[in-house]
Amino acid sequence: MTSRFLSQGNPGIAISQNLCTKEITMSTLPFYIPLAFGVSIVLALYLFYRASGRSRGFLLLSLAWITLQGFVSWTGFYAAPGKPLRFPLLLMPPVVLGLIYSYTPKGRRFFSTLDIRSLTLLQSIRLLVEPVLYWLAVYHLVPRAMTFEGKNFDILTGLTMPIIYYFGFVRKTLPTWLIIIWNWMGIVLLAVVVSIGVSSALHAGQTIAAANAGAGLSSFAIQQFPWALLPGFLVPTAFFAHVASLRLLAGNAIGSPTPGVLSQ
Repeated sequence: MTSRFLSQGNPGIAISQNLCTKEITMSTLPFYIPLAFGVSIVLALYLFYRASGRSRGFLLLSLAWITLQGFVSWTGFYAAPGKPLRFPLLLMPPVVLGLIYSYTPKGRRFFSTLDIRSLTLLQSIRLLVEPVLYWLAVYHLVPRAMTFEGKNFDILTGLTMPIIYYFGFVRKTLPTWLIIIWNWMGIVLLAVVVSIGVSSALHAGQTIAAANAGAGLSSFAIQQFPWALLPGFLVPTAFFAHVASLRLLAGNAIGSPTPGVLSQ
């Protein structure tokens, strides 16, 4: 009776008790968690598509990649026991191939025509992704280190994005060098959370086993569908939005106000 009274008065205890009595799966998670994640994917896809001048080639390639990685992660390929090195395959192909493409003549032309306003707005997906990671950690599906309660401060990019966007591209009072620093900050914060994710994947059996002991919970969520689309699509998209922005900013005089070419 005491346990029931405490659980009624403390949602945290109720959640903990619930975790110990049933397996948390995609179908039993609160609806708002996959909903917020799905919205972040759609938003990232749309804003980069808009930044590209509504390039049909980019859209088709992105949809094909999302479908491929979604299917592969759904089969359990990345979460196979004893195969932790499969996890980097979610992230490395788009990053490596994208960087190679960006240095080709066609890639340079593509990056030079992107709209920096839409690229900046795209970083708002952090405001959706970081709460999703926190909620998954509440259900012991990712380690706390991957959230803003741990070592992940990636949400700072999302929180500061409205300031950069308004004063940089609406009021045009921010110097170019400050916007460059902000984009580099976004890349560094992405690198930190990716390193935490890779480390967690490589040691998933150890980092989550203690929290899931006796609860019958799923393994590291980021290796599974649909959460695998975080490293498989969202991280590369945010990364290249920063890279493209830096390229667009690089031609401007350091210390000068954001020039008119950036307001396209």
